[in-house]
Amino acid sequence: MVSTEAQRLKHIRNTSKLSQAGFAENLNISQSRVRDIELGKQGITKELAINIEKIYGFNLRWILTGEEEIYSNKNEACEKIPILDEIERIVSINYNIEQEKPKDYFNIPKTILNQIHANIKTSYIFTVKGCSMAPGIQDGDKALVDTSKKQVVNDKIYAIRIEDTLML
Repeated sequence: MVSTEAQRLKHIRNTSKLSQAGFAENLNISQSRVRDIELGKQGITKELAINIEKIYGFNLRWILTGEEEIYSNKNEACEKIPILDEIERIVSINYNIEQEKPKDYFNIPKTILNQIHANIKTSYIFTVKGCSMAPGIQDGDKALVDTSKKQVVNDKIYAIRIEDTLML
């Protein structure tokens, strides 16, 4: 049951399969604010709730009060992004990622993909292995990588291949 604002925010973040850092980045707020809301130290402002509704499709009234339906639009369009977990094999220098058969797909709302400007034809989901980016990205988190993005932009996270190793 998600009866408090803290529980509702954590539910939204977990449903979206995001770390606190990733969730905060998408909402253009600090990770500490997400943490404090999830701990019940801060509340969810109406402005933040509006942004959550816009990006993730959760009902504004449900976010603020727990009343009404959880989703604003139950029929929100999603894209299936392939999950490729054979990371050790995939990172080979001569590997052609397009030939990999996905083990599964991850449904991501089109609104999120549009917000991050992800190309659905060249995006893949990987499971993070290791904890070098903790606490923001944890071992076992899912990461979306768009292989069409080749230009470095400040304040973003990148997947970089160095010889036979893929690193975030």
